[in-house]
Amino acid sequence: MRSQKNIDPRVPLSLAETEYAVAVAENKPLFESEAAATLLLAIDSAHNAEMDRRRNLSVGLINLSMAQAERESRAALAFQKERTAYAAQRAKSRSQLLMLSIFLGLVASAGIYYYWRGRALKTRLEKERVERELAHRTEDVRDMAQELAHKQELASEILEATEANQVNLTEGESEAMSAIKERLRAQIRVDEQRAWLRQEIESVNTAFFERLKESHGNLVKTEVELCSLLRVGLGNREVADLRNISPSSARIARYRLKKKLGLNKETDVAEYLKQL
Repeated sequence: MRSQKNIDPRVPLSLAETEYAVAVAENKPLFESEAAATLLLAIDSAHNAEMDRRRNLSVGLINLSMAQAERESRAALAFQKERTAYAAQRAKSRSQLLMLSIFLGLVASAGIYYYWRGRALKTRLEKERVERELAHRTEDVRDMAQELAHKQELASEILEATEANQVNLTEGESEAMSAIKERLRAQIRVDEQRAWLRQEIESVNTAFFERLKESHGNLVKTEVELCSLLRVGLGNREVADLRNISPSSARIARYRLKKKLGLNKETDVAEYLKQL
């Protein structure tokens, strides 16, 4: 019975104690000695069983603690892995978002650059076209003014020659000569042509008038008109014909204008006005 491991050690101990008590009570020395030995064995067995129980309990607690620690370690490791994976995914998302932002920024910058480049090119081409047109019109005005001055000069010379040679003419020749002289005088009177030229000069100098007003607001109307004539390249003779004054008066007006503009002797007033 004592050899069975499933029996509670306290049961044999209780039986041994009972047997020993009976032996003592009956006063049987041999039976008492045997009961005492049995009791001692039961006590040792119970003690060993208790020690085994405690040892097994300690081992169980240790195993339980180790298992708990292992589970916690695994849980912490899994959490750390998830946290690392989340951080990596977040960093990847941020990197992708940053790359997308940079790409969109580059696309937007390129779009803005090409838009303004195209606009600047269009503006430059339009400006060049206007400048070419303005140059052609200015050249036409200058040529017309020179032609007008030349025709007036030629008509004046012919008129002077006819008046000097009108003596000793017959009545019919005198009448014919008078008709020729009248036509020459009509040629000299070019008010309509002067008006057309002035309109053309004003049209090609519209923007120039604004800049001239900003730079030299002290100029009077006649001086502004003289600036526009000089800017298109007209000389003193053409200016005199258009303004119906003498060439010497045109030279004086040009000199006074140069002083009022504050230019030095080396600066040509016409070139200055072209660059304005």
